[in-house]
Amino acid sequence: ERIVFLSGVDRPEDGLQFEIRNTVTLAEAGPRRTELTLEVEVLSATDAARPNITGAEMGWTQSLDRLVSYVHGYASLSSNV
Repeated sequence: ERIVFLSGVDRPEDGLQFEIRNTVTLAEAGPRRTELTLEVEVLSATDAARPNITGAEMGWTQSLDRLVSYVHGYASLSSNV
């Protein structure tokens, strides 16, 4: 139902650039439907890391779009078996 994980960038030359807590919650939304909620909390960040954090929404959107394509492709394969 819920996955919580930390992500970030730690460079040997600069140290910890940022650390983010990601919480993914899955809930039934009807027959064969699941609602996914994503919460992202920045725990720490350097000024230099701010542009990377700003792009996180676009990165998550692209990743979730690919997940939807994968799941739809898998569902159509399994319904043909």
